[in-house]
Amino acid sequence: MDKFFVFLIFSVILFTGCDKNRVVKQAANDFCQCLYPLADMNQQLETLNKENNTDSIAVLIPVARTLLEEADACMKSKEEQYGDAARNIAFKKGAIDILENNCPIVYQYVPKYYQ
Repeated sequence: MDKFFVFLIFSVILFTGCDKNRVVKQAANDFCQCLYPLADMNQQLETLNKENNTDSIAVLIPVARTLLEEADACMKSKEEQYGDAARNIAFKKGAIDILENNCPIVYQYVPKYYQ
């Protein structure tokens, strides 16, 4: 009976941990989808700025504003979806670590104090 009880507790801990990891991975993927278009636009603007191509930058600024608004709305939606977990430091750290490997274009724009 004692071995069964230990096994049951171990199983619950193991599966709960796996579920949390799955949720963190899903959150990282969701955040990547929210922020990818904006990060891509930012890279384009940086390239154009290095080339001193102000005419193209001027054309893309309204598009960038729209992408920023869409990313903001998407992130707010995801934060509501994940609730209190999205505000948890360990949750954020786990998601950011996943972004580093799975979504480097977004990761490079994550402020350093979140990493």
